[in-house]
Amino acid sequence: MSNVEPRRRQEVDIKDLGEEHFGGWAARNPEQVPLAFDECVSNTVPLFAGGADSWDNLAKQDLQVVWGTHSQLLARMR
Repeated sequence: MSNVEPRRRQEVDIKDLGEEHFGGWAARNPEQVPLAFDECVSNTVPLFAGGADSWDNLAKQDLQVVWGTHSQLLARMR
């Protein structure tokens, strides 16, 4: 038998998923909301690629484009 404890389910506050951050962006960009089902607010330059964690680096974007470009960038960086 292993002495490793099983992982415990961790509680996640919805604010940790960006609700508060999105609210701040939406307040600064009221003409950009509501978002369509295929849109998101994302960093124009991803944080993992050296992008700034700032309001100026956020924009409404196509969800598929964000997933596609971010996954390609991550694959190249590895």
